[in-house]
Amino acid sequence: MNLKFTISSKLLLGFGLLILAILINGIITFVSLDNSRALLDKKENIYTPSISIIKDLNLILIRSKTLTTSWLNEYEEGPERDALRVLHNTEYPKLEEELSKLNERWELEDKQAMKQIRSEIDSIFKKQHEIMIKFDQEENYWLPVSVVKERDDLKLSFENGYYDKKIALVLDKLKDLINVQINLNNTLSNEMNESFYTLKNYVQWLGAIIIIGGIFISYFTIKSIVSPVNKLKEVLLIMGNGILPTSKMAARQDEIGEMTNALNNLVSSLKRTSNFAKEIGEGNFKSEYHPLSKDDILGNSLIIMRDNLASVAEEDRKRSWTTEGLAKFGEILRQNSDNVKSLTESVISELVNYLEGNQGGVFVINNDSDLDYMELSGCYAWDRQKYLEKKIFIGEGLVGQAWQEGNSIEVTDVPENYINITSGLGSANPRSILITPMKLNEEIFGVIEIASFNYFEDYQIKFVEKLAETIASTISSVKVNQRTKNLLEQAQKATAQMKSQEE
Repeated sequence: MNLKFTISSKLLLGFGLLILAILINGIITFVSLDNSRALLDKKENIYTPSISIIKDLNLILIRSKTLTTSWLNEYEEGPERDALRVLHNTEYPKLEEELSKLNERWELEDKQAMKQIRSEIDSIFKKQHEIMIKFDQEENYWLPVSVVKERDDLKLSFENGYYDKKIALVLDKLKDLINVQINLNNTLSNEMNESFYTLKNYVQWLGAIIIIGGIFISYFTIKSIVSPVNKLKEVLLIMGNGILPTSKMAARQDEIGEMTNALNNLVSSLKRTSNFAKEIGEGNFKSEYHPLSKDDILGNSLIIMRDNLASVAEEDRKRSWTTEGLAKFGEILRQNSDNVKSLTESVISELVNYLEGNQGGVFVINNDSDLDYMELSGCYAWDRQKYLEKKIFIGEGLVGQAWQEGNSIEVTDVPENYINITSGLGSANPRSILITPMKLNEEIFGVIEIASFNYFEDYQIKFVEKLAETIASTISSVKVNQRTKNLLEQAQKATAQMKSQEE
């Protein structure tokens, strides 16, 4: 069995190992950074705020002792009494609330220690609160004697007695708890530093592996791909100068070998393609050519070029036909611009012949009555006597429908009884009928109807639509001129009558 180890499989193996190393590096980096992020989150959101809040609690406890002693010394309303009230009513509750949120994320042992400390602080603050209530009035300081003695005992208790020692004990516990939080904070910092150091080592080693792998892959690429491709390049450069090589390149058992075989086949097929191009250049558009495949760009392009050159001649003929027709009918319209009847007669006869049709008619809208209708104004090869007085109202038949919709209608499947229903284009049944409204600025002036035994091409329909717009403009001008003339005549008659009456 002949094992074919292709270039793609070689490159896939090399780049696969390289990508694997990059992937491992990325995973290690991600895990290390994620771990560092978690440590940083603990440091910034737990231990550092905890240290700050415990210190604040320590300070509040010291201040409460000082302010309570001051409260017991003598009655005098002032900033110190207000400060003690604010401490009890605002500062401590707020600090207690923040501490409760942080306490939820502490270790169990630290939670229990803080719970005991807060219980002792609450008992101290409770006693202070009782003092604030009982000794809030000045008379409580001096009378009765029993109260004075109780006040002195409490003052001694906070200065160097029970509550002073209790506060000192709580402060020591808070100090121990602060040290615990500081140690935890330092431990997290050390872990973060160790994590970054480990990440640094991983990145260095994997970076070295990636560099070595890149060098190996580069050497392999040059050896197995670049050199053979350079040989193919030399052949292509020769072909780029219009020279077809006479000798074939040696085959290989990989993708470059397949490229070589394809190039050899291309050289032989180019000779046949060049002969076909030569025939096209000589104007032989009927020359046959079979592309190498459905994806043969050059061969298919030559076939398209041959077809395009043939169609260009046909398009030129159509454009010339349209231009000449518009010029011809423009002259007819100028010669008959004073009478709608003669205009439509001249136009329809020339238009049917120009389109190589058989029959045609021009219907013009009559606006003189209360209900507008169309009447036959000009026709060609038409049973004129039968349809001379025919009136077509809007929406009636195909002609009335074209009037209503304002768009051209082409009928290619003409029913046998069409003539009897709407048109009267003779006794023979046409193959195609074109009905185009004469429209100017969205106003309909009439309809052109042409029948033919041939099908109408798109360029012929567009030509009729352009001509219909020009005819509509001319009819509009004729009607305006006629209306102006009639008004002038009426004015002249009225003037003559008034003059006669005056005489």
